Amino acid sequence: QAGRDAIMNKLSILAKDSYERSYPNLIKLQCIREIEDAASFLCDNDFSYNPGGMFDLANSTESEGWAWDVRLNLVSSFQRSPISDVRLALARLSGDKKLARDQLFTMGKRARKNGLLDLASTYFAQCSSVYDPSFAQSNEIRGDIQMQFAKLEYQSGHSGSALRILGVENIKGWGNLNESEVRSEAIKRFQNLLGQSIPGAEQLMLTDMAKRLLKSTQWIAEAGLQPVTEVMERFQVTNILSPKWEKCHFEFGKYIDSLLETRISGVAQHEGLSADEDDVRKYVFSEDKNCQNYLIMAMEQYLGALKVVDTHVYQVLPRLLSLWFEYTSVEREENATLRQKRPDGHETPMNISSDPTGFLLKKKNEANELFQRSMKSISVEIFYKAMPQLISRVCHPNTDTCYVVQTLLTRLLLKFPAQAMWALAWVRNSVDKTRSRTGHEIFKGAQKSLLARAESNKVHPRRKMILEKNEKILNASKYFVSFLVNIAKYSPKDERARSFKLGRWRCEVELSDFVPPIQSALTTPIDPMNCLDAFPRFRAFHSGVQIMSSKAKPKRVKFYVTPGGHTSSSDPGISSISSSEDVGELHFLLKNEQKGDLRKDARVQDLNNVINRLMAATTTKDKGKMQRRLSLRTFAVTCLSEDCGILEWVPNTESFRSLTTKAYNPQAAIYSKKRHGRRLANFGDPNLKKNYETCQNNYFKHGNLMKAARLFELHFLDNFPPLFYWWFVHHFQDAHAWYEARNNFTTSAAVWSAVGHVIGLGDRHSENLLIDTSNGSCVHVDFDCIFDKGLTLPKPEVIPFRLTPNMIDGFGPVGGALAM
Repeated sequence: QAGRDAIMNKLSILAKDSYERSYPNLIKLQCIREIEDAASFLCDNDFSYNPGGMFDLANSTESEGWAWDVRLNLVSSFQRSPISDVRLALARLSGDKKLARDQLFTMGKRARKNGLLDLASTYFAQCSSVYDPSFAQSNEIRGDIQMQFAKLEYQSGHSGSALRILGVENIKGWGNLNESEVRSEAIKRFQNLLGQSIPGAEQLMLTDMAKRLLKSTQWIAEAGLQPVTEVMERFQVTNILSPKWEKCHFEFGKYIDSLLETRISGVAQHEGLSADEDDVRKYVFSEDKNCQNYLIMAMEQYLGALKVVDTHVYQVLPRLLSLWFEYTSVEREENATLRQKRPDGHETPMNISSDPTGFLLKKKNEANELFQRSMKSISVEIFYKAMPQLISRVCHPNTDTCYVVQTLLTRLLLKFPAQAMWALAWVRNSVDKTRSRTGHEIFKGAQKSLLARAESNKVHPRRKMILEKNEKILNASKYFVSFLVNIAKYSPKDERARSFKLGRWRCEVELSDFVPPIQSALTTPIDPMNCLDAFPRFRAFHSGVQIMSSKAKPKRVKFYVTPGGHTSSSDPGISSISSSEDVGELHFLLKNEQKGDLRKDARVQDLNNVINRLMAATTTKDKGKMQRRLSLRTFAVTCLSEDCGILEWVPNTESFRSLTTKAYNPQAAIYSKKRHGRRLANFGDPNLKKNYETCQNNYFKHGNLMKAARLFELHFLDNFPPLFYWWFVHHFQDAHAWYEARNNFTTSAAVWSAVGHVIGLGDRHSENLLIDTSNGSCVHVDFDCIFDKGLTLPKPEVIPFRLTPNMIDGFGPVGGALAM
């Protein structure tokens, strides 16, 4: 109690400063709590009858358990050592060898991953010395310790020693054995390595040998110690030992994929071509048998990984679909020009079939049949994560591929109708007649299957009701989407109008049956048979629609929302007032791009989600990345057609221009134009426009960049010094809130600048840059101008990203140089 009081006294002072400075004291409180838990257990129990009781309690996630692993995962990786040290001391004090060994093993792994190899070696040595034969998993632990010692040797640069520790550097001849003989050889090798026989633990031994074999094969392939045929044989043997191990299929597929890309590059280089060009890749694919065989093998392994579990789904599925779509679109006739450039008698490294056209057709059919056969064994939820990629190929040039894609999309719509209908909405409304017809066929196919299942005599009444309801939702979705499109395209007679009233809602289903197109509701598929109440539902449109003042005149619509599964007493569809049943409101932006394509906005959001996953996968090798908490703020963009869409409204945001207008510098004179930001943000000021065009003309017409910069400094920077710094001071009056908001602004602006530069993002004016007023982070909108489209404008955008003086001012006193 005295220790807790001392820590609380410090915490009461530090908590006023920042959470980061308080964190070490919170860790100490956690240590005291665990000491108290252990002391209570040790004093109240007789360990002579239950020596492993503390191990079971520490790993239990029940209400009375301590859940040590779960708690430790919630702690920052840089602050785990004190907790681990306390736990190890408690385990030794209790005499629980299993718990002590578990703690030593965990601490050793963490030390190894942090590069503390000597410390890790000490922990593993202590772990191996704590041997308890009565523990059922002792031999499994011994195998894991050997694996860790091998990894230590490999990290130290001693690959030969690492392979010898694993004991499977040489398995010649195993590839010629049948599956049962391979398993027998693996068990014998395992028993020789541990120096003892383990009756009844065949599966444990096979799993351990599979882990050793896979890791050693990865090291051998990385160092090029064995030829390709032997490496592939080792992967195949590993698959035999553990056929349902997803990681083995994934690593084998990656290895074959690397062989495929190496082969394409090698052939292209020999032919004097660039392997990065699509035509060259298709040319090599269409001619070389080795490439085609590699591709089929890679597809087999990737599909095998998806059949087991979706651990690497974001790496496997996009690559699998890309390989499949690319290969089945290859036609030899398209590559006739490149073949004609190859002189007769020219020696080529390609393995060309005697009937190249026939062989290509055979392999393409094999790829389609493989995918169609395998997708029946893969959970349909997995393919939901790749719906945009699948939808992009609904009109694939290969008829069989197109059929498989349509079948898969129909399955997705059948399984998740309320969610998948939003992703497929634009396909049905596409201006391309073939794509539109395909979209209608997908919806009709799903509706037909739902009705057929509902009419079955064996279906449960509740399930029948849900199936019939889902069919009605798909049927009514056409009306709902058309209703939204009409709002987006509506143009009032009075151009100055800033709002209008909605007409009547005429639909066969209630508005509450539709899932809102928000990011949280569309990201994860939810089975309607098991969970109907996962998301809030629409109750009614607000009768008034706001017309935004920007050039495209988007419409802001408001929905009243009720809890999921709630049945409204009255569902008018359109209402001017809220109801006592409502739990809130949802706002959306309906946009009609007359010259743009909203599908680009949707794909940029998909890219941003991928980038967020990459930045969230923090490793111990980059400790700073976790501290910076880098991410991109994303929102749902649902296309209703190529030029229309409904965008999730980002709450608590204002444009950078609006906030700059509100900002003021209290240190400037009261009537000085340097005091307020509204003069600089006034787009209608003729003097500002004239001075700005003068700066532009000096660069675009006369090519004098230095003079343009001097004029910009004279007319703008001297007269309107930056003052965005003061917006943070006035808006976040708490010191810690101000510091966090400024950091959020700096880091989010940096990430958006980097991503924008990579994808060639333009049109970054101050209306397309939003600021979250609750935490200071940046949110970018309107992604029509991508892939360096800004360079083709009448006045090209030559800057890589937007970094204005006011933005730099918001970064703080040191600007952008040290703010990160």
